Amino acid sequence: MKRNRAVHLILMISVFVSVFGTGDLAAGLSAVSLSVSRTILTPGEEFTVSFSATPALPGDAWIGIVPSAVPHGSETVNDQNDLTYQYVQGRTSGTMAFRAPMAPGSYDMRMNDTDNNGREVAFVTVTVAGQAAQPVQPIQSQGEATLRLERNSFRPGESIRVIFTAPGHYAADAWVGLIPSQTPHGSEAVNDQHDMTYQYVSKRTSGEMLFNAPGEAGTYDFRMNDTDNNGREVASVTFTVSAPAAQPAQPQGGEATLRLEQTNFRPGEAIRVFFTAPGHYAANAWVGIIPSQFPHGSEAVNDQHDTTYQYVSKRTSGEMIFNAPGQAGTYDLRMNDTDDNGREVATVTFFVY
Repeated sequence: MKRNRAVHLILMISVFVSVFGTGDLAAGLSAVSLSVSRTILTPGEEFTVSFSATPALPGDAWIGIVPSAVPHGSETVNDQNDLTYQYVQGRTSGTMAFRAPMAPGSYDMRMNDTDNNGREVAFVTVTVAGQAAQPVQPIQSQGEATLRLERNSFRPGESIRVIFTAPGHYAADAWVGLIPSQTPHGSEAVNDQHDMTYQYVSKRTSGEMLFNAPGEAGTYDFRMNDTDNNGREVASVTFTVSAPAAQPAQPQGGEATLRLEQTNFRPGEAIRVFFTAPGHYAANAWVGIIPSQFPHGSEAVNDQHDTTYQYVSKRTSGEMIFNAPGQAGTYDLRMNDTDDNGREVATVTFFVY
């Protein structure tokens, strides 16, 4: 998205709203829909948006608040006029929390099928009226403690972003820890005995923390505790760590394949790609990252445009680790049967956002 989205996110305030009007602007996308929890809202009031989306939407599909007077249809136009936004991130359903704009008027929640010159595929209208409560407080500044994850399944060692809110009266040593789910809930002392890692809230009333997923598959919680001195557990969110499925070795004449566990990545994030390859491929058969806009089929063309690559080296199955490109966009991992004027034999697409 455009660079000033960071400013928009800082200004975001949440609100609860009901449906005022809905529209489906994409023929054939009956699975795409938006709804809101209340119709009429006051400036700065919190609301939630519920959505459903077809799995065919790319990871950079997004939902944003756009003034209703802005013409419908073009993602580019919506991108130029949105007040705030959130990515769908490959989910087929879910909810998002927003705050209503401070200026009274008519606004739409608009879903767009990609962040790259796409189209609007659904919208729902809300009305902002009246005056904001005085004073307008930061999100959850004195409210409940909450923990939220962008998704609930991770690979061993993968980076996890935890988004939190906490009342301002919590002690400076209130903390969030990673704890196996089988540990009994409620007691900070028990959580303290079993946490694998932790971070202090340090009097912040909202923010985010970065953790790494445990190395072993299983079910885990992030738990917030109101103090580090015989306190109590005040919030929890559960996630799973899944080990990748073992890749069977392919016979000598087997099929060339590429597979990813996920298709959405941040710039620089580690990408693990699983492959199979026939044993008769040349030792310099290779897999590379190539921007998706370049034509498929020719190894020579792929060789001209790859941003990085690794050789298969006569292996018939295995995995490779790449880093996602630094520039947002749509990319392919492509396998080529030789590095000497060969041919492309397998591909898989992913998104950097």
